[in-house]
Amino acid sequence: MPHDSRLPATIDAIERAADDFLVPLTGETLRSALDMPSPVFGVELTGQGVGFSTLKESENGEWLVLRCVNLREDQVAGSWRAPFDIREAKLARLDETPLSDAAFDGRAIQFEAGPRAIVTILVR
Repeated sequence: MPHDSRLPATIDAIERAADDFLVPLTGETLRSALDMPSPVFGVELTGQGVGFSTLKESENGEWLVLRCVNLREDQVAGSWRAPFDIREAKLARLDETPLSDAAFDGRAIQFEAGPRAIVTILVR
């Protein structure tokens, strides 16, 4: 995608364009599929300037790892939304060592990301 200098609006536009191209995944029609499948909802990342990095099971198998990166040169706010009720959420290092509690409300986790920061959150 051709673009101008690295400004917050440019970074946001590139990230959204990538999402428009890659999401949602599409499939083929199957003659054997008689009923319309019900929608499947997953984890959602929102926030200006934040880019998805990782969604995986933790190395110790006890957590779900949510990781994103702030693509901008200033601090941004973001949130993760899960399709399940969150019981516990922790900010963590890249090696998945828990650091502190993360603020969450039901199914949503709010966070702040410093300039160009990587944010790792562990949930269960």
